[in-house]
Amino acid sequence: MLASPEGSLGRGHNLLNRFDAPDADPAAYVRQLVHGSRATWLATMGQPIHFRSLKQAYLRRAFVADLMISLCQTTGRGIRGNVPILIYLLDAAFAPRAANPREKAHDTERTSVLIAGHQLMRELLTPPGPRATAAQRLDHQINETVWGLLGNLFETMDWG
Repeated sequence: MLASPEGSLGRGHNLLNRFDAPDADPAAYVRQLVHGSRATWLATMGQPIHFRSLKQAYLRRAFVADLMISLCQTTGRGIRGNVPILIYLLDAAFAPRAANPREKAHDTERTSVLIAGHQLMRELLTPPGPRATAAQRLDHQINETVWGLLGNLFETMDWG
């Protein structure tokens, strides 16, 4: 048995596929990213970050994606060698309403990082429609390759 805390992973910003418009300016985009990142860093540095208190959708999505990467890596390490793994998420912060026996309301994507993660996986893994562009079909194939195992974990999870 191994018990360990989930660590936060550094996240990069993918610049691929940002410059397919003829008037795209990569340097301006990078300057915008740097300015936005600096502003976000200064606003949040030294303050506790709680999932439920994040107001901006892009920060919530980044928070969830960061945790999903870590969860996927932990799960992957556990199943190496085709060994079954059980993962118990013991911290009430994953689903605070479910963890509180007096709470009558169910967790939502605003209160539970797990439900938000499940929603993100469904969004990323939903097949594109019949009118999807080649780029949309390619994105879906990449998402299936990267996130398919974790998506299956969420779809087969015992939500207890």
